[in-house]
Amino acid sequence: MIIGCAEKLVPVVPSAGVYLFVGMRFAHGPLDIAALTAATVIGSTAGSICWYAAGRLLNRARTAPAAHVVRLKDRKDRWHSMVCRMDCMGIAGLQLLPVVRVYSAFIFGSLSVRFRRFVTGTLFGCTGWNGALISAGAVVSRTASNGRPSEWAVVMVIVAGQCCLFGATWVVRRCLCHYGAANPDISAH
Repeated sequence: MIIGCAEKLVPVVPSAGVYLFVGMRFAHGPLDIAALTAATVIGSTAGSICWYAAGRLLNRARTAPAAHVVRLKDRKDRWHSMVCRMDCMGIAGLQLLPVVRVYSAFIFGSLSVRFRRFVTGTLFGCTGWNGALISAGAVVSRTASNGRPSEWAVVMVIVAGQCCLFGATWVVRRCLCHYGAANPDISAH
């Protein structure tokens, strides 16, 4: 859980590398994969909740009397409308995009997205991301011969990662396009 939380709070090392390593080092069977996935999902969600809370605090503390804030407020209102209509699948899809998965929680918090929707989407997305990478790491370590992973296992991990990335992009774009079609005045901006 600590690894999952640290991966979200201090994103120094890419999470893909962290979870592949965890899978390669600690997952020796299906039960290990399930336990590691559950623990890291709880930690990742806790880290996302911290980012969400920071966004909420910033939203409450923000006061600015300058004229440019009116334009920022208009832009914020458009983003708020778009993000608040995003369903749990859209939020889960954002958790499958490498850099976006860390900072999207801050944006959801600053735009006051409903907490229950945020947590549900984050749990689903983190389960997909963490579980896929831990499983891939376990596959790589199990196919190792003489201490080195086989080439097909590495290729399989890369292809699976790309499929997750393209799938997440498709889900997010679908959600955004659906919202833009429902509100033509927002999509024009």
